[in-house]
Amino acid sequence: MASLAGSRPWIGDFMIQQRVADIMNPSADRLAQINAQYRSAARETLAQALAGCESPAGVFSKMKGMFPSDVVLLENGQALKCENYSCSPAPEYHPELHALDYEWYFTTRTAHELSGEYGSRNGVTICLGAPKVAIAAIHQSRSVVLVDKNPCLLNRFPELGRSEEVHLMDAIDSGRLRLRADAVIFDAPWYLTDTMGWLFAASQLVRAGGSIIFALYPSLVRPSALLERELILDIASTIGSLEVHQEALVYETPLFEQEVLYGSGLPCMAEWRRGDLVCVTASKPLASLPPGLLYRPSIDGAWRSFVIGEQVVKVRKRLLRLRHSEQREDLLAPVGTSFLLDSVSVRAPQREIVDVWTSRNRAARSSNTSLVSLLLRRLARGESLPHAIGPYVSRIPGDFGDQLCELLAMGG
Repeated sequence: MASLAGSRPWIGDFMIQQRVADIMNPSADRLAQINAQYRSAARETLAQALAGCESPAGVFSKMKGMFPSDVVLLENGQALKCENYSCSPAPEYHPELHALDYEWYFTTRTAHELSGEYGSRNGVTICLGAPKVAIAAIHQSRSVVLVDKNPCLLNRFPELGRSEEVHLMDAIDSGRLRLRADAVIFDAPWYLTDTMGWLFAASQLVRAGGSIIFALYPSLVRPSALLERELILDIASTIGSLEVHQEALVYETPLFEQEVLYGSGLPCMAEWRRGDLVCVTASKPLASLPPGLLYRPSIDGAWRSFVIGEQVVKVRKRLLRLRHSEQREDLLAPVGTSFLLDSVSVRAPQREIVDVWTSRNRAARSSNTSLVSLLLRRLARGESLPHAIGPYVSRIPGDFGDQLCELLAMGG
């Protein structure tokens, strides 16, 4: 584990806005430059990983966040596709994790190390979107407050009842809570605006002299990631002194991501994903963030959630009324060649047309999300499939039951 520390240049509000604009809306020439630098860095990193690792899983873990299927394409599949992989089952959660909730969890070991090393022993630790760290703190008899907007956590982790407080709210809004902690630990979605927003909230929640500990995504997650990281670290340095521990955070591979790997011809690699750990000793909070930043609800849209068995099924909140009878054939339709979605990335173009999305990474378009939501609500109440769709047979295509079984990855 490498550690980097040192002073960083002063950064003002106008400079931040300029750098955000350069990252989010680059000119064509600038975009070409960013992409060229990314390809060069990826090839160099891959060469080093192939030379230093004995297994494909080891190579993937050294690729600084580049998705394994993209690594295989970069390497042309000559070494990485032909090896015998050791497969690991997905960790089980009840209900399952969902990509739209950005539920990539730390391994249990990483969570315990974070709580043990950085959680406050005598004061309060606030965890933003890091429920496994909160659970570890509870097991270590630490005083912990969890902020997370997902109510499914209360079913997954009954131990949360032993925490000081649980706030079901977006972490970006948590800065307005009347709390001050000795340590704030957060794991935001791996995007610039999310990390900036959560960092701002954390700076409002930590006392002077306390610590902000957060996960920072690695430099090959996407072409602009290196620029994003540099901006995030520059902003963090205005809060206080900082250190960066490279590849210190190990993540589980959730079921929805394992399905992407299987779909691309790769088996599950349980712990390939790594993140960097940033430690900030806080001296003053951030005064503000650049105006006009788009945060997660604006980017992802609004969704309804249904828990059917162990699955979490999300339906986009938009009503597309049937204009003529033929459209009922599109009540459920695959986004691609099958219901299995081949990527969970925000950058994937098909994501914008997904209307129904399951925790097993099956997705569909729908001509009537209102009707689909009604049927899923009945299934979530425990009704059988024939009973749930029976009153609506005149409004649904004849093969809808089979389609729904395929979408939910369950037997007919």
